[in-house]
Amino acid sequence: MLDYGLDPTGETSSRKAFIALLKTLKLYREVSSDPANPTANAIIYFPEGKYVLHNEEDNTPVGDGTYTSSDIIIQGGNFVIKGAGRDKTQLIMDSENWPSNPANMWTSPMMLNIKHNSGTTKISEVTADSPAGSFSVEVGGTGSVKAGDWVLLKLEDSSPELVAQELAPYEVEGNMEDINTIHIEDYHQVKSVSGNTVTFYEPLLYAVEAKWNWTLNQYKYYENVGVEDLMFVGHAKDHFGHHLDWRDDGAYKPLNMMRLTNSWIRRVDFESVSEAVSIVSSANCSAYDIRITGKRGHSA
Repeated sequence: MLDYGLDPTGETSSRKAFIALLKTLKLYREVSSDPANPTANAIIYFPEGKYVLHNEEDNTPVGDGTYTSSDIIIQGGNFVIKGAGRDKTQLIMDSENWPSNPANMWTSPMMLNIKHNSGTTKISEVTADSPAGSFSVEVGGTGSVKAGDWVLLKLEDSSPELVAQELAPYEVEGNMEDINTIHIEDYHQVKSVSGNTVTFYEPLLYAVEAKWNWTLNQYKYYENVGVEDLMFVGHAKDHFGHHLDWRDDGAYKPLNMMRLTNSWIRRVDFESVSEAVSIVSSANCSAYDIRITGKRGHSA
């Protein structure tokens, strides 16, 4: 890493040097037409030191004392971001990430955003019921799904009967307007495909009832991504106030992992951050031996 000009003293920003390295590995796309790299086969190693990856220079003024910030988007798989130990390597947010909309306190970007940009595409509808704990579903068609693929079983339905079933033995009452659509996402790796039957390695976490418009969806992802043996450091406010201000809720979010499979974060500390790590729309990902210290933030 030091060959790319990163500063282990923390006195200057290492952001541009880090992005230069990501470009070399084809893990950073300057324009959407640039290819991602699902098989980087790399260890991105930060030797002992303090590395500033976001400071005030990275915030762009837009007038009236306000700024915009951007995340470092990493797109690809089969790589590890690794330090010399959480008591030795620090990745630092020296200043806050400004939200895209200050009125929406959660809209500050992440410092490091490891993600697959593509969402999901419907393959077919589920045509028969499958109980929780079973391993197969019947669908209208399997498209190009094959053994080894990851897919998404998805439910999105606003039937009052389904809402009542989900809340039982309680009932919708008062101003519970948010509870009007049931969303369920269940990610699975395909073990086999036979006719219109898709069998998974892991059991269904939720009973599938075909009448509730369950669908089988293509799921695009990267895999085998690790973050380990380092510390993320922010500068959260001295006195946290829940939803008091965007600086409380989202100014210091160091890491997001989105649409990843078979990935992990381990032996990592988070100090004085708004939110430690978000693992979003991902499958079979592990987070362990994590410590969260310093000034408190919005969430772990």
